[in-house]
Amino acid sequence: MKDAAHSHTASTKTGVTDSVSRQQSANSILSAALETAALGYAVFPLAANSKAPVKGSDGLHDATTDRDRIRRALTNGRNYGTLPPENVLALDCDDADQVGSLEARFPELAEAPAIDTPRGGRHWYLRTDGWRIPTRAKAAPGLDVRGFGRAYVAGPGSRIDGKSYAAVRPLVAPEALPVASKALREYLTPEA
Repeated sequence: MKDAAHSHTASTKTGVTDSVSRQQSANSILSAALETAALGYAVFPLAANSKAPVKGSDGLHDATTDRDRIRRALTNGRNYGTLPPENVLALDCDDADQVGSLEARFPELAEAPAIDTPRGGRHWYLRTDGWRIPTRAKAAPGLDVRGFGRAYVAGPGSRIDGKSYAAVRPLVAPEALPVASKALREYLTPEA
């Protein structure tokens, strides 16, 4: 009987610990979203444990920097998306093996805010000084073009399968971002 009581107590403690852990994670996601918005990046809710918008929402059209709207939207462990402004390029590298070579080839990437993804990739944020290119997947091998007020990336602090989008170099205000080079622009828009 003692073992059964101990087992019940242990599972109750585990349930409480899991609940506390989920609440801490939700609080940290909310804090990260509020910090991101304070820097000037609009954010919007993504489903919990996902990088997809919440079902029934307007997705990136719900993006805001309003703190009260963000607090209301990021409930139930939801992640958040970051919608970079029109003059900001967000690069999404899905291939962990390319991160180092891209940062060596394009020095501005080695200086840019960088967020490691749960699967080993990386997001970089750069200013463009007014030029824009189409947002699209596979703009270059393993590299997606996001940002420009038209395409989002999952926000720093969001979690997938218990792993966070983690800042290697923290996000800064758009006007403080390093500028994307002509060489990087040409790499992302090769001649047809």
